[in-house]
Amino acid sequence: MADTIGAAVIGLDHWYSAFMVLDQIVADEDIRLVAIAEKNASHLEEARQKYSPETSVADYGQILDDERIDVVFSFVPTAHNVEICMESLGRGKHTFCVKPPALTVKMPIRSPLPRKMRAFSGLLLKSLTGSLSGAST
Repeated sequence: MADTIGAAVIGLDHWYSAFMVLDQIVADEDIRLVAIAEKNASHLEEARQKYSPETSVADYGQILDDERIDVVFSFVPTAHNVEICMESLGRGKHTFCVKPPALTVKMPIRSPLPRKMRAFSGLLLKSLTGSLSGAST
């Protein structure tokens, strides 16, 4: 397991994207699904039954410090995305989001982040498996 990438999915707001990524995670022997966090109990239970994560919680804050997690996928509503992604990046997690990194053009992005902290936007999950630590923004 030490050679696998630990993944977490936060939010199932965009189920069409989230479930596609979850399908890829569970199909790839180089990635393991460490956690799913979702506030909606029925959505969380559906995902838990279908994907069998090691951990499933309603509060994403319970998983961000988990050292088994290397990459976080954010599928939360736009209003919560910046906060969650910045918390994830602040804990040294590689972070993928389907939302913009700010709510307005004038909203400051709290940067610069340390070089090892990177936000992935639009990358295919498979591309992470070979070069997680060497990926670029």
